[in-house]
Amino acid sequence: MSDFEIDFSCIDKLQKKVSEMGKKSNKLTNKALNAGADIILDEIVKRCPERTGKAKKHLKKSKVKTKKGEKYINIGVNKEDNSEAFYLKFYEWGTSRGQIARPFMRPSFEDKKDEALKATTRVMKEGIK
Repeated sequence: MSDFEIDFSCIDKLQKKVSEMGKKSNKLTNKALNAGADIILDEIVKRCPERTGKAKKHLKKSKVKTKKGEKYINIGVNKEDNSEAFYLKFYEWGTSRGQIARPFMRPSFEDKKDEALKATTRVMKEGIK
């Protein structure tokens, strides 16, 4: 019977590298998501209806969030918005009192989603090199 010797001394180094890759991967993913979100936000701002002249500055993107393991960014205004630009939600979704919806956020997303995906992919590829 032969004796085999296996050296596991490098396992700590490997674990450290894998851990570092995880941290870098998380930062890179966030950077890539923000690149795509910026493109969509810019389009939403361009299409934003102006009633008071202040609405555009309230159109923002959130920080990267995670829900059920999926990362995402909220862009524009949401139905719960009570800022000075609260009326933009009525443009986007209409009201129960008969104001028809005149969406500007959804069409912005639809028109720019491919460009945003390309920007996200580009940032990921650059970060992996």
